[in-house]
Amino acid sequence: MAGMRTQPRKPKGAPNGTGGQYDHLPHGHDTLPDLAQDVPDEGTLQSHRARREYYQARDRAQQGWMYMDQFLKASEPAGDGHDWTSQPVCSMAREMELVERAIGPEGRPGPVARKFLMVTGSPSQAQDLARTWVDGTLLALRRSCALDPTRCYSEPLVRAMLAPGTVKLERILAKPPYRLSAHRSRIGNRYRERLDAYKREHGRVDDRIRDRVWDETLADYVEEKMASGASMGGGLYYSNGQDANPRHAHVRRAMEQGLPVPVRRNPDGSVFNGRADYERILADFRSQLHQHSLEADRASFGFDPAADEGRVDTSGVDLVKVFQQAARQGHDLDVLADTLHLDDAMRQRVMAAACT
Repeated sequence: MAGMRTQPRKPKGAPNGTGGQYDHLPHGHDTLPDLAQDVPDEGTLQSHRARREYYQARDRAQQGWMYMDQFLKASEPAGDGHDWTSQPVCSMAREMELVERAIGPEGRPGPVARKFLMVTGSPSQAQDLARTWVDGTLLALRRSCALDPTRCYSEPLVRAMLAPGTVKLERILAKPPYRLSAHRSRIGNRYRERLDAYKREHGRVDDRIRDRVWDETLADYVEEKMASGASMGGGLYYSNGQDANPRHAHVRRAMEQGLPVPVRRNPDGSVFNGRADYERILADFRSQLHQHSLEADRASFGFDPAADEGRVDTSGVDLVKVFQQAARQGHDLDVLADTLHLDDAMRQRVMAAACT
């Protein structure tokens, strides 16, 4: 199942046979004579295609260049007065320790994974998202350091990049197909925190309460932005369909004339609800995460532990392992046992073993 990893692994792209060791050689590009003698000028590698082609060329010239001390260790002071030439390169073994600490042990999200837990209720999915983010982040950091003789891929730098504050969830939701602006993501985070607080105090909530909490949260956000003079972007709507940004011309004009702010409507003519739209996008995001997890389940075990589609052939399947992993992902074990049509004796044996 997705997210079930019990052993740390080498960073993405790590060459075989390194064993976490690096050659202690001076920084330089003299071992890559087939390429440009220096890093391309600033601006040359701005496009994704240009970067990919350049990295591929480096890989062809010398496999594993991003994991060699001769490129990762600073060889000259930076122009801004900083000097990292005396700092050692973070070993692969130490990097793996920092990564596993950030992601956390199985079923117990670490500080970075907990950031992703905000958008998915599944600890295992949060850890999968965190590992993907960590892999990409450290790979980009390695490339940056390897191409800059003033930078060192040091342990303090790796620690800083793995700090929870560097995780920007709004960047994930801003990409297709969600296209949720960073401003809406920030408002959404505040909204969920306030809604959770309300639930803890008052219990279950209906759409009326959700709308009220959303509107209050959005109004506070707008007031903060107006007071500070900072941008608040577009696409911010109250639950009644009114644009929340008073800087927009049609909103400002309506307010100056003492008229109601025009209401946005859906294609079917119904009122656009900003709160409902945000929750729809978040639900779609979680649904795709869930589907990804189920596809991994099917690939590993040949069936979906969350579905009830009749009798399933479990021959050759480690049922104890399946039940343990299903429990970690929040599945109802009684429903799973019913789905598999386990008799009472088998159900008791498997569930007892899975819970030990």
